[in-house]
Amino acid sequence: VQTCALPIYSQRAFISAPTAPPIITGSVSIRWCDCSLVRLVSYVMDDAYLLTWNPQKYDWQDLPQLVRKLTNAKSATTTWSCGNRKNIAKGSRVFLHRQGAAPRGIVGCGRTVEIPKEYDSWRSNGTKTSYVKVRWEILSEEPLIHEAQLKQGLLSKVHWSTQRSGICIPQGAQMAMEHLLLQGLHCHMHGNAEEIGRAHV
Repeated sequence: VQTCALPIYSQRAFISAPTAPPIITGSVSIRWCDCSLVRLVSYVMDDAYLLTWNPQKYDWQDLPQLVRKLTNAKSATTTWSCGNRKNIAKGSRVFLHRQGAAPRGIVGCGRTVEIPKEYDSWRSNGTKTSYVKVRWEILSEEPLIHEAQLKQGLLSKVHWSTQRSGICIPQGAQMAMEHLLLQGLHCHMHGNAEEIGRAHV
């Protein structure tokens, strides 16, 4: 079992009110009850997978509503394609990568609430694809981890340009992502969006 020690400012932010209502900063929403103290301060590294979203191919019209739902302490759960991956366990960590036109980067994270199921593809091309239900813990309309950051250090080992959801994220890269994700949230909460791109692994 590996654990991830999070930055001091992140511990302060989440320890101060671990059961308080979620907060929203701009277009970012965090649900406190899902982001538990144990997960954030001493993060047990579970299996993690990458989900992809290209706004040019899929118009996610209810994303703003889902972000707002999290501000009202309601569950924001959606079903998302995980490609051909069928062995994602319930409770696995997932990260959502916005692709296509800029801005690109990580816009959400959460956990699966059931194993994948196969349905008709969202592309409506007569094929089947696997889908997994995700309970989102953090959702943003803009990247919290930007594309440039994904090319640094341990994160550079992940195949970010893949258009297929469901690839595994190595534990080392996951630890780096958890760290950067909280850095991104910290910058948004303090109105320092220009600092996000300067964060490093």
